[in-house]
Amino acid sequence: GMLWLAIFLEILVVWLAILLVEAGVNDQIEGGWDALYDSFYWSLGSAFDPGGPGKAPVTVGGRIIMVGHWFFLTIVASTYVGAIGAFLTTSSSQEKIEGFFSLQTGSFGVAVPGPS
Repeated sequence: GMLWLAIFLEILVVWLAILLVEAGVNDQIEGGWDALYDSFYWSLGSAFDPGGPGKAPVTVGGRIIMVGHWFFLTIVASTYVGAIGAFLTTSSSQEKIEGFFSLQTGSFGVAVPGPS
């Protein structure tokens, strides 16, 4: 929930920042209303495939924005993969009852309610 919201908000911030910084200078971004589409495609496309949209920033501000964008997404992907790896490698600390004979091992405690 919150992770996807953070990624979506970051893509929107990058979209608006690229629109403001690169739209008037970069020849790869169309003019007029098409600049909205081009800058959004650039921010979304670079989020899922860095270098995929085939556009490169020409201003220093645009380069800083894109490096920050890619750094953020690298941190998110690394954290996500690490969490999945940790989840898949840990085993359950509680033993499971699989039948009558598993109770004979003595691994399970018994709770008896006392007088109230």
